[in-house]
Amino acid sequence: MDSQRASQGLHASSPPLHNTIDQLARHLLSQIEAIEKLATAEDSLSTRNELSSIKKKIHILIASLESLSLQDAEKYLLIDKDDSHNDIVDVKDSRKQRVLVIEDDYEARCYIKDVLNEKYEVIESADGAEGFTKAAQLLPDLIISDVVMPGLSGIEVCRKIKTDVTTSHIPVILLTGRSATEHRIEGFEARADAYINKPFNPIELTLRIRNLLEMLYHQRKRYAHDIYQTPRQVTTNSTDEKFLHHVIKFVEDHIDDPQLDISGLAEELNMSASSLYRKIKSITGMSSIDFVINHKMKYAAHLLLAGKYAVKEIAFMVGFTDARYFSTRFKKYFQYTPTEYVEYTLRRND
Repeated sequence: MDSQRASQGLHASSPPLHNTIDQLARHLLSQIEAIEKLATAEDSLSTRNELSSIKKKIHILIASLESLSLQDAEKYLLIDKDDSHNDIVDVKDSRKQRVLVIEDDYEARCYIKDVLNEKYEVIESADGAEGFTKAAQLLPDLIISDVVMPGLSGIEVCRKIKTDVTTSHIPVILLTGRSATEHRIEGFEARADAYINKPFNPIELTLRIRNLLEMLYHQRKRYAHDIYQTPRQVTTNSTDEKFLHHVIKFVEDHIDDPQLDISGLAEELNMSASSLYRKIKSITGMSSIDFVINHKMKYAAHLLLAGKYAVKEIAFMVGFTDARYFSTRFKKYFQYTPTEYVEYTLRRND
């Protein structure tokens, strides 16, 4: 199916425009997670095969949605023309944030769950190996792990999480009964985001979690709206920074292509479209399509401020075939038309 047919078909049969591709992909990914839980609980081979087939179809659907050209996707799936700027880049989810607790002691695990359950969706894991598997499958917003556990220690789990591109963006809090400086250094060398001694004060734990998640939220918000923000300012480690640089390089290498789509980017990164969506969303708060369009707008803003090109030229340079439509999209991101944006920026910098 080519991009035009895909967009026309989806537009004709889809719900109202406010049901964005971001919302749909998020719903489908939640269905995948439910299927994974069912598959784990089922012993029947035929049931597992059936669930695997459904999961595969969902991934294919997400990939086909993401393969729309960016302009088609934005016109037909992303936003209503009356939506506000804040709806274009959704940097904060309304869903309950998910915390994975990796703790081999049952009573300690239950206590942590009781402390967090009211505000967060809590996932439990009784050992490090299972914890890492759940982290990669479910991509929680934050991980709390005991350090001393049989098998993989908390430090080893943290190191695996922070060096795997799928999970490297997830903040990790380590819990330990030991207070030795050497032990803390080992944890921070594994890129742990915070360290709390056991027994811990539940208020301290909840504040650490809140502060880490709020910090990430504000980083994403700044990155989405400030044209001078770099990948280093929205990431917490070199793995994610390198990943975003790779994404941006691909976008800039193809920035003048009106048919630039997410499937090409996913292929370049050797990822499925759904995995790419989840990774970019986790780091930046934007869907993969939103991220690419956001970068096009930032790139256009830099060209405008350089003062070397007309608005129509810049529209073509960032892959828009219609200069008027480009100006409309630009205003959605910056609240100013391209000409107004230059005037406003020059006045502000005087």
